[in-house]
Amino acid sequence: MAGYYSPGASPPPGYQGLPHLYGYDNRDGRKCGTNCGLAASATLLTYLGKMPLETTNQPFANPNMTALESSFPPNILGGLAGTSRGRVERILDAFGIEAGEVLGEEELRRSLQAGQPVAVMLKVPGNTVWGMTMPAGHWMVAYGCDEKKIYLTNWDIGGMSWEEFRQGWAHLIPWMINMDRRGLVARPSRSME
Repeated sequence: MAGYYSPGASPPPGYQGLPHLYGYDNRDGRKCGTNCGLAASATLLTYLGKMPLETTNQPFANPNMTALESSFPPNILGGLAGTSRGRVERILDAFGIEAGEVLGEEELRRSLQAGQPVAVMLKVPGNTVWGMTMPAGHWMVAYGCDEKKIYLTNWDIGGMSWEEFRQGWAHLIPWMINMDRRGLVARPSRSME
């Protein structure tokens, strides 16, 4: 559930990025199987002060997540397959935030080193059907990195190896929504500054 993500009590050697980031996960909303794009959006909006930092001990009932689910529900295949890039961009825009594109690992690392969190979408293991693990897409927010790992919200607190990240980031699943090897940074739009 929503809370602070960090690379640990003591950041690993060479760590660059935010010391911590308040992030949301799928269990914060009612549509927990498909709302990861909304969790990434809420994380960026809270970081920028556009949403209040909301905590609750009640699963599936975070006010920020349930509000996004009501106004901007997951929209791929009628919401059955998650949230599109366009939906995430529309959520940010509704709060006066411009979504800028980060293209490639070098630009992603530069953004993280500058303390700018980046929403990414990766292929991750999904449900098992007839003994086969199906691929699934999953939105997360990257907030830091070192030479071995990238640190993500809505994922294992210990970070993800760069090798695993690259495999998921360059996959067909993120490509289907124009997010392969891409990320989204959020910044106030010029009209709102």
